[in-house]
Amino acid sequence: MKLLFNILFIFIVGFSAFAVSGKEYIEKVRANYENIESIHLIMNYKLFRGHEGKELVQEFESLFYKNGKQTYRKINEIEIVSSNKVEININHTDKYITLTKGKEISPIDVNVDASLKFCENVLISSKNKNTLVTLVIKDKVDLPYTKLVIEIDKNYWIQEIAMYYNSKINFSESYFEQDYDFPKLVVEYRDFKKKIKNKNEMLKIEDVISFSKKDTKASLNDNYKNYQLVDLRNIK
Repeated sequence: MKLLFNILFIFIVGFSAFAVSGKEYIEKVRANYENIESIHLIMNYKLFRGHEGKELVQEFESLFYKNGKQTYRKINEIEIVSSNKVEININHTDKYITLTKGKEISPIDVNVDASLKFCENVLISSKNKNTLVTLVIKDKVDLPYTKLVIEIDKNYWIQEIAMYYNSKINFSESYFEQDYDFPKLVVEYRDFKKKIKNKNEMLKIEDVISFSKKDTKASLNDNYKNYQLVDLRNIK
């Protein structure tokens, strides 16, 4: 599981400089997710060995909710809750909670704006009734991929994102052996709904942390009293 987590948390970067048709596809996709007030979504993460390989090495499921300005994401034993003011990251394995300034969290696991710079070519093709947008990344740029493939349905909702990494990793399960190959990470989007089934399922910031009147001091609520709080907001 750690291998997949190491891959997952470096892949939120971007690309760009598409051909016009490719850029239009991406902009319509982004507009869909940015303009919606409520989202219920499940994402399946699958790590494969080799760019063309079919060997599934690891997989896990992620839950994503959005309700107004607040978002919630659960990945195994990690829960992330974000608003326009603060973000909390709960690690249930190690029992600590980090508190940072808020930032927008999108279910699109690629930073489109940051990415509009390092794509040298875009290919548009069909897959059943969906559209595949393939972004080919320039050589010798500071990005972890050589290629990004986004599958989009006719209404511009993402069905799948495949990321082809440009550096080999060690797939060996033994400390005494090395087994390097290029990883491919596939994110499948499913069970998408424009309304949360049950809003009580969505953890809220106030369920975890209480703030002083000026928001300068934060303290954990009783349900999390056994956790360590790390406040990284740099409030003076």
